This record gives sequence, C-alpha cells and structure tokens, in this order.
Amino acid sequence: MKTKRTGLFLRTGILSLVTTAFFATGLHAQSYQSSQPHDGPVTVIVSKANEQSFFTAGRDGFLVKWESLGQGESIGERYQISEMPVGLLDMNPRDNDIAVYESDGLSTNRVTAYDWNGFTRRFAKRFKSSISCLSYSAGGNYLFVGTTAVNGIYILDPKNGSVIKNIKTIPGVITMARTGESEKTAIMYSPSGYLYYWDMKKGNIKVRFPTESSLEQPCLFGSGKFQNRFFAGVKRNTIYVIDATNGNTLASYAASNPMLASCQGNYEEGLFYVSDRGKGYSLSLISNESLAECLTAPSTSATHASSLVKNFMGLKDSDSFISIAKNQESIMLGTKEGEIYTFSDIKESETYSLAPITQERFSRVSDICYDGKDFYSIASGRLYRMEFDKGSTEELAQIPTGMNKMLPYGDDFILWSDAPKTSVYRLSPQTGDSSKLFNTDSGISKLHIVDEGILYLQGSSSISMHKMQGGTDVFLYSGTSIEDAVLVGKKLYIAKSVASANDSALMSVDLDTKETVPVKTPATVAFSLSQDEKGCIYGVSIESKDDDYLTQVFSYDTGSRVFCSLLSLADEDSSASTQVNGDELFTNIGKKQIYTYNLKSNRSSTYRRSASLPVKTVGNSKLLAVLNKDGSISWYGARSKQPLSSWYLTDEGEWQSD
Repeated sequence: MKTKRTGLFLRTGILSLVTTAFFATGLHAQSYQSSQPHDGPVTVIVSKANEQSFFTAGRDGFLVKWESLGQGESIGERYQISEMPVGLLDMNPRDNDIAVYESDGLSTNRVTAYDWNGFTRRFAKRFKSSISCLSYSAGGNYLFVGTTAVNGIYILDPKNGSVIKNIKTIPGVITMARTGESEKTAIMYSPSGYLYYWDMKKGNIKVRFPTESSLEQPCLFGSGKFQNRFFAGVKRNTIYVIDATNGNTLASYAASNPMLASCQGNYEEGLFYVSDRGKGYSLSLISNESLAECLTAPSTSATHASSLVKNFMGLKDSDSFISIAKNQESIMLGTKEGEIYTFSDIKESETYSLAPITQERFSRVSDICYDGKDFYSIASGRLYRMEFDKGSTEELAQIPTGMNKMLPYGDDFILWSDAPKTSVYRLSPQTGDSSKLFNTDSGISKLHIVDEGILYLQGSSSISMHKMQGGTDVFLYSGTSIEDAVLVGKKLYIAKSVASANDSALMSVDLDTKETVPVKTPATVAFSLSQDEKGCIYGVSIESKDDDYLTQVFSYDTGSRVFCSLLSLADEDSSASTQVNGDELFTNIGKKQIYTYNLKSNRSSTYRRSASLPVKTVGNSKLLAVLNKDGSISWYGARSKQPLSSWYLTDEGEWQSD
C-alpha cells in the first residue's frame, strides 16, 4: 500500500560550528519543533528568571526549548547534542549560552557549552570524575563545575572552558555553587556538612559554617529583603531550611519524596515543593515570611507546617516525576517516561487534573538500506520501499516480531535485532514470507553480508559465519573486547579495544593458517569497519594519552598494508561510524555533520545534519538517505550536499515530511 506524505513539523535553520584537527567550518544545523516527549527520563529542567520558556534535557541526549502556544499547548524546539545522557544543565543568565554535563556513567564525563541561538559549540572539556554540580555565576562571567573528586571544584571561563581556578583549599565534594549579582563572593555547599563563602577576587575562603550534612537537591532562595538568605536541601523525606548567613537550621518539614523548586525572580514568595501523597501529589510553599519568624526562633524539629497550594493528579501509574523547576507562576515537571507537565502556582481548593504538554507523534524507523536500486526502511514491524522522487512509500511486508536491523541480500533481506538474544531471518519482499536462518544466545553486535553468507559477531568475543549454501554455521575466531570484523579473501580483519601496551587495535587472522598479524597503530580502540570492492578497509579509531583524545577515520590497504588517517577529531567520539557507498566514504565523526570522503579524489565535503544525531548513511550518485538517532530519515542531494527533506512515521502509520 502506498501512503502520501503531508507537512507536519516546522524546521528552523541554526548555525553550528565544528572544529576538528582536519578542518574548521561554520555550517547551518537544523532543529525541529514538535511536542514529542523525550525518549526516556527527563533528567533536568531549567529556566531563566522572569522568562516563560524553559529547557529540558534527557537521557536521550536531546535539549528541548519549550514555548507556550496558548490554550494549554506548547511546542518544543529540539536538538540532540549527545548520544549519552545529559545529567546536568544550566543557562547563562546574560546570553544564550547553555552548559551541559553528559556522561556514559563510566569513564566519559564531559562538560560542553553551546550558544543555543547559533548552536556554536563554545568548548568541550573532559573530567576524570563525575560532575556533582554545574552552574553559571549570576552575571554569567564564570562557570562552576564541581566533581566527585576531593578538591574537585573548578571555575571555568564560560566562553572557552579554560580553568580560571581549581579550588583545592575546600575539602570534599561541592554540590552547589552560586554567586550574588556582584559576583564578588560565591557560596558553596559540601555534603560533608559545610557552607563555604569563597572570595572570587582574592581566591580564598572568606568563612565557613558547619551545617546539615548529606543534603540532596541543595538550593539557595529568597527574594527582596531576604535575597539569597535561605538555603535548603532534602534528607530522608525531610526538607531542611538553613540560614545561609550562619549555617543554622531554621526549620524542617516532613514530606514524602519531595522535589524542591526554587526560583530567582524578584517577586518569588519562597520555596515550592512537590510531594507524593499516595493517591496523587501536592504542591506546597515554604514562604519567605514564615521563615523570617524562624530567624529569631529557629527549630530543628520537623513540626513546621508549609502552606498547601494545591493537590493534583493525572500521572500514569507506571510513571513518576523525577525533575522539577519553577519560573514566574509556572511549575514544570519531568517524568521517567519522558513526559513534561506544567501548571500554575495559583492556589486551588479542588484537586487539579494534570495533562502533559508532550504528545507522542511519530514512531521510530529502526534501520534503512539501499540495494543498488531502491531505498528501504523498517519501522513498526513493517518493511517499506521509499521513493523520494515520487514522495511516496510502499509497505512491502510484515516482518518477524522484534526484528529491527536489516541488510539487502540479492532480492531478499537479512533481518535480525540488537536484543541480547536474537534470531536471524531471510525475508522475501515479493512473497512476504520469512524463514529463520539461525539463533544466537549472546546477541549480534555486528553483521556483514559476505560472498559465502553472513559474518556476525556475538557479544564482544566470538566471530562466526553462517553459510547460506547448506545452512551451516562455522566458528572463526574468539577473543576479548572485539568491536567489529570484516572478511577480505581468506583473512579476517578484527577491530578491538587494546588490552595491553603490546596489543593492537586492528589485526588480521589468516583463516587457513590461523596466523595472527597486528596492524601497527597507536589507537587504543578501533570499531565500525567497512570495506570497498578493492580490498581496502575503513574504520574509526580512538587514541588516548593522559587526558587527550584523538578520533580518526582511517583506511587500511590490505594489499600494501598501508594504514592511513583520512579525517581526525581532537576529541573522543565513540559513536562515529563509517559506511562505503561506491567511491564515497561516509562518516558522522564529530556528531555535528555528515562527512563524505571521495576515495578517488581524496577530497572531503560536508552535509548539514538534522536535529538528531546521524547513525547510518546509504545512497547513490543522486540521493543520500540518513537514519537519525530519533528514528527520522533525512534526505540529501548527493551532488549539491543540500538537505531536501526529513521523513517521519506517525503513530497512525502515515509518513510525514517537514
């Protein structure tokens, strides 16, 4: 069946700057606007004082700027900055810069600053330890970065990321750092139980006060005559409010799983918080005026009563609130399933019914391919043929349940999934019939079509081949930390992570003699291998030394045994990939654009990426189709290098274009 596409999403041109060791270029990137929720947890929400728009970030690596359209509707301008989760986010109060903390939860901990209006990346700075706080100073002239390492609070230049000061005289972890408008003094909180006042000019501690330890969600609040007078945090279902001028606890409030929402507007009444009341939630206020009384008669007992603003409900039973922010008269909440809710802080006696501003609009395309004649995609359990010139798609067949990866094999398709356990199928689009070829217990990390059949990597340790003639499986190699493998003649070329100083990230194994030959390269890891018809291998390698990283797209001529760097990036990019289409090598190194390297002329050119990170590229001499991380497909003119359109598959099974 064929379905015509109609316009749905708005698109905005945004300037993006990518700097690599190979070249530096300022190019227009793209964002798009929709009410689509985050794909997974909303990790953080922030807004500027006295502005109605606000930003959300999530585990999906997207930043979304939400604007109200009135009538309870909002639209989000979306742009994916990372393949990793975004854990912290802050906005420069004086300009359009945004600082984010992205981490894989293991060894990669990176702070990156962007100009949102231009999407120019100001800087990217890696840290050895995870980040405990990230905040701009009140005037926007400093960026505070706290780490989980002892003596790990840094003051950075917000424009270039250079370290102005690494404060080593404050022991312990810092989880909050703020300044006043003059930026002369910074107040910092350590969970070890201290408030520190740091002299920004002299570079020393002015004073420190012992206070409540192990407080989570630390925040400074208070306006008017109580400007920044109060400090608050949560510990064991209790909210502690502290006099920021001496560290004394003024009052404590019992609350079930509270989430604190402080705001820096001049007219803010105090500290709002949302708590769980079993069958629904409540919004309460700890007012500045009530705390003023505690300044003369502080009490640590949890008997104080806050003011109930409203009770509300409407969240799905399977979901939960995990992030919060407040600005002007609005409360913004994010959930673990990616939804965004907003409502006012106006007091109500009746229980308020929530509705999300987010709305699921489209399904994900999980894979695309080109068979030398036509473009294909799989999504929502179906195989589609895509005809860009005609502006139409044709549903060809239902695919076996759970299959989300494909490669063409003659007139048929090989299907598998990225699940821990998967089967591999052969599908005929002419008849719609599919047959199971084999099963795997460890899951398939990589799969390539070769002359004899299917070469596949199970997990990161075992390489096998399924021979299409006879249907037998042949074990080829086992090892550790294998990333990918390709077959050239009778030699298996393996990309892997280096285990020792004498190890190599790329090596060959003769399948007849079993001789193993390392390829000399300084890389510590190689991955995403592809090959051309002449026996040349292409891939991505990362070289690390101390805190410096170099990511390269390389070629290796298996005949002459010459290893060559084609493109390089002075940073780590573990999501980079390579694909060969005829004489063109495509890569998404650097995350900002799609690069093509002509293997005949040795010249590179650039395609502008969409709002989402590109993950796979297929094409011919006229058209290029790019699968994006969010499941959309972007089309480009192969000669002009210009974006033509982006396609989305709606929940109703209709294809839409921008």
